[in-house]
Amino acid sequence: MTMITVLFVGAALTALTSTAMFVTIQEFRAGTDDKKAAEALAYAEAGIDRMIHELRTNVNFGQMRTAGCEGSDPITVSGKIGGETSKRTFEAILQVWNGDAANPADRLAPAACGVPPHNNSDPRAEEPRLLAITSVGEHPTARRVVRQIIEVKPIGLPIGIYADRIDANGNGGMVSISMISPTDIVGRAKMAFAGDDPYYVKDDFYDNDDMTPIPAAAHAGGQIYPGSGGGAKEHPPSPNCEANLTTGTNPGTPGQSLWDGSNWTNDEGLAAVSSGCAGQTGFPPTSRFDADDLTRVSPRPELSEQDYLALKEAAKASGLYCLNAANCTREGAPITLGPNIFQSDLGNLTTETNWIAYFEYDSGDPFDNVVRWKASVQPCSDDPNQHRSVVLVVRNGSMEMQSESSITGFVLVPEGYFDSAGAYITEATVIAKEFRLRGQADLRLSECWVRNFPAPFVDVVPRAWSEVDR
Repeated sequence: MTMITVLFVGAALTALTSTAMFVTIQEFRAGTDDKKAAEALAYAEAGIDRMIHELRTNVNFGQMRTAGCEGSDPITVSGKIGGETSKRTFEAILQVWNGDAANPADRLAPAACGVPPHNNSDPRAEEPRLLAITSVGEHPTARRVVRQIIEVKPIGLPIGIYADRIDANGNGGMVSISMISPTDIVGRAKMAFAGDDPYYVKDDFYDNDDMTPIPAAAHAGGQIYPGSGGGAKEHPPSPNCEANLTTGTNPGTPGQSLWDGSNWTNDEGLAAVSSGCAGQTGFPPTSRFDADDLTRVSPRPELSEQDYLALKEAAKASGLYCLNAANCTREGAPITLGPNIFQSDLGNLTTETNWIAYFEYDSGDPFDNVVRWKASVQPCSDDPNQHRSVVLVVRNGSMEMQSESSITGFVLVPEGYFDSAGAYITEATVIAKEFRLRGQADLRLSECWVRNFPAPFVDVVPRAWSEVDR
């Protein structure tokens, strides 16, 4: 009997041990599977992050707003974690998104392309412009799919010409572009404004719920002086119909200075406008432009240092980067350049749809460190295969446009001046410490530019996140 009991107990202990080992193995396998799934999820998240970086540096608003729609390919990014031979990967795709669609199949492009705001090109549409980033992360034995919904909208930088001081001593054609300064504009009579601004509406300047385009004009938080040496102010009278240049190479429209505004009086009655000017349709409510108006048209007048760092890193990786005008890289490879940038210096960048040129100086006076642009980046086009655009940044330095040069895109010279030496063309927003108008300048904006303005000036706001495969 004792022997039988011992055998029975031994068998029971053996069974318990085997069961425990089985449970442990199952738990180990489950833990390993969970770990692999967690890794795959992390790779999918890496795809989301990589796509957002791509959106902020290497694409334009036109590519975003039509991603996956008819005639436009979705935007994709992919990568491997751990080297080229790794089987740990991510792949992310960007498409327009309509979360209100009853049928889940209609929430992504192309079905989502036909509803507001995706069926119009206005970057400031009233409806939030939502896009979906769908990212797949794969481990050799696990796969996860996540989706991040984002909203894209302008970050609030001023559009057109913006500088702390504006001084004109040459003749400049200003076609469909607004000029804004928080201080004075000098030499207004040297500028020939024409056309309507494709970005701003009258409500931006007058807070009057008028959503029609505002004619291109000059707006100063200080005073406007028609003469290049200062002297008499443009206002009063209110309005001044005679301050716009209407002769020369790029003549402006008669009476366009009707739409100019300056901070010339605190008396709203004196600034009120009750009649228009010959050559113009309608008239503004006031010739006054004060601090509140300035805040409305430029809620964020400059980029942060973090924004500039992102632009610099993108220029180092895939654009044109120079330190002190000599130590340069182009698409990541070392290249020797000087302060004069010629067309040949751009290399294969001339074939890129969007790219970044970043010049910085680590010492000296920003007005003495001058980049002279003798290259051409154009045209603006809704076809990404034809569109050419550059974001050009000069830190602790200044920039001069040279004869027969051109830029489509965005120019940022936060510590120095933007100037010219000869005839040139910009289809761009220019933000500078000081804007000098010399020579025969042709500065303009267009509906095309607004539809395709550079991605670094688009705010990407996360709105919702989900696991698609759960």
